[in-house]
Amino acid sequence: VESWDGHTVTWTTTNPDYPRVFWDLIPSGIGSAISHTDSHRWTFRWESGQTAQVQLRDGSWTLFGHRYQLQATSPVSFSWDVDGTVQSVESWDGHTVTWTTTNPDYPRVFWDLIPSGIGSAISHTDSHRWTFRWESGQTAQVQLRDGSWTLFGHRYQLQATSPVSFSWDVDGTVQSVESWDGH
Repeated sequence: VESWDGHTVTWTTTNPDYPRVFWDLIPSGIGSAISHTDSHRWTFRWESGQTAQVQLRDGSWTLFGHRYQLQATSPVSFSWDVDGTVQSVESWDGHTVTWTTTNPDYPRVFWDLIPSGIGSAISHTDSHRWTFRWESGQTAQVQLRDGSWTLFGHRYQLQATSPVSFSWDVDGTVQSVESWDGH
């Protein structure tokens, strides 16, 4: 990853004909913003204005002395240890996940994605939908599943390298994440 702005991942390649390739995140409905194995940094925001920054690791985090784990439900959800409240994904706008809860005191909770440094845009286990864009203007939409996808009849797998990378089957070009625009 060269850069990540929260919406677009910029990749550099070893192929001089395609020095950069862009992946645009496709927000596609409830639950697509976050998977139960998410490992991004988020600012949690309550309607009261209170905030807390949290780092998820494989869908797990600790907040206010309690450990939480995202569940592989549809939409993604989790339970609050304190009182059993269930919090479920309602929507995603490309930057903020809006959650609903079963607790009338906290009907909505918001998670704002915190753009981090190079390489944080995408992990080798990513499962989002992306639009791939080449500098030539050509585009293709793909659905990643655990970092794997098929494009133009070839199967690809993201590698757990730093930064994240993969090789093009056709010519061995190595593509590495250059940047992420934070959305």
